[in-house]
Amino acid sequence: MLTDNSVKLCCNTKRGCPELTKVDETFYTIKDDDGNIIKIHKDELKLVGDAVRLIDESREKLILG
Repeated sequence: MLTDNSVKLCCNTKRGCPELTKVDETFYTIKDDDGNIIKIHKDELKLVGDAVRLIDESREKLILG
């Protein structure tokens, strides 16, 4: 679900969906399924996808090799 400054990251589970909200030009918040909220800098948030890929690739290498 998308609004002017937030998006719900639905994952098709019975639990709630995490929500990403733009606070201002520099910071975002992420609200998890349990209602916990973290505030993260935009530049750090951009690195999250890279970190997930790095972890997944490393795990695949360990499993395969």
